[in-house]
Amino acid sequence: MPLRAREQAATRVCFDAEPSEKDLTLLGEPDRWRMYRHMVRTRIEDMVGQGLKRTRDTLGDDAFHEWVGRWLAAAPPASRYIRDVVLEFGAFAAEAWVNDDAVPPPLRELARYETHRWRLVHGESKGTPEPHGPFAFEGVPVWNPDIELLSFAFPVQRTGVGVRSLAPRETELLLYRRRDNHNVGYVELTPVDATLVRTWRADRSPMTESTRTAAAGLGIAIDPTFVEHLGTFCATLLERTILLGSAEPSSS
Repeated sequence: MPLRAREQAATRVCFDAEPSEKDLTLLGEPDRWRMYRHMVRTRIEDMVGQGLKRTRDTLGDDAFHEWVGRWLAAAPPASRYIRDVVLEFGAFAAEAWVNDDAVPPPLRELARYETHRWRLVHGESKGTPEPHGPFAFEGVPVWNPDIELLSFAFPVQRTGVGVRSLAPRETELLLYRRRDNHNVGYVELTPVDATLVRTWRADRSPMTESTRTAAAGLGIAIDPTFVEHLGTFCATLLERTILLGSAEPSSS
């Protein structure tokens, strides 16, 4: 049997909903291949369960097992790295659960949150930050490249609370991977903070100017209360290595 045909048969045996007798016969030693199928699928399911632990726990073992089986049958893993099966299952679930009434909306949001978090924990860095000096409001902010600003319809970051019972609440999270120790965390943002971060990241002007732009868009005054909050917020971003420092404004 040609090597390619053998590889295709092995893939089907491992990932189809049920292995066909034809493929098992082609490969030879059917019992051995059934055992191999079980080992492969168990390893993958365990890894996805580690990455999406709260999602798995909320679904329950039987439902989680069934959904992993559906994913493997529909779109077998494409990456050679076992860590990536978490991301691939997360992408599958994001699409498959959109219109599935059996999956409550908070669980869909939780799976998305855990998928993004796993990517930050185990994925490659998005790049190297540009050269920068100490932070200054008169400079252009320089950001940690490994951050994600995400919007959720439920506060899925909360632990110790049943996911199914979460009440809707628009939630903005700034996920980050620290530059010093690579730990991953999040900052929950107020609507004002989220607007500031979006404006600062999109605008290459000094932070003093982009802050005025954001405040004008929000219709709020830059008064002592706002300035005090701004200082505290920037201190948090700097301490967590989300904001790294400042670059000189462009002369053009």
